[in-house]
Amino acid sequence: MRYVDKTMSGNRRLFANLTKFHCCITRGNQFIVARTSFYLSSIFLSIATSATFYLHIPLFVSTYVAFVTLSAANRVLLMLFLFSADVLLV
Repeated sequence: MRYVDKTMSGNRRLFANLTKFHCCITRGNQFIVARTSFYLSSIFLSIATSATFYLHIPLFVSTYVAFVTLSAANRVLLMLFLFSADVLLV
């Protein structure tokens, strides 16, 4: 009975360490995604404003296109980073 108790506590400890490791990876990925989305948003907004001035497209249209593209890029980035975190745990 004592051996089973030790094994169970060892498994709990291993699971706790893996959970902690997964949380650290996820937090790091969220930071990377947030920083990358900030850079992407500034790039897309600068493209939107330059399209407004040089191509004479209304600001509403160019900003809408920029934000739709940005949200799609953020979704792809988030999926990639979460996938990389899951691959690291296997």
